[in-house]
Amino acid sequence: MPYVNPLPQTPLSSSLERRITLLDWAAFLLLVIGGLNLGLYAVFGVDAVGAVLGGNGLSARLLHGLVGCAALYGMVRAVQSGGLD
Repeated sequence: MPYVNPLPQTPLSSSLERRITLLDWAAFLLLVIGGLNLGLYAVFGVDAVGAVLGGNGLSARLLHGLVGCAALYGMVRAVQSGGLD
């Protein structure tokens, strides 16, 4: 009797394979910065991004905006990959 593998090894289709791009890494880094900043703010009441970039100046607001854009990008990528089914 021939052996039949009960768990066949099927290769991933090219539509499921996705390389991590530089934009993915940048979004991940911004999300980590934003998450740590929110954690510091919740625990200690310190806005680390604002402290490093000079209070509520343009550069701090720009970085906060980039963190928000990274969150939107991450949500779109999660839906595209089927991670939120």
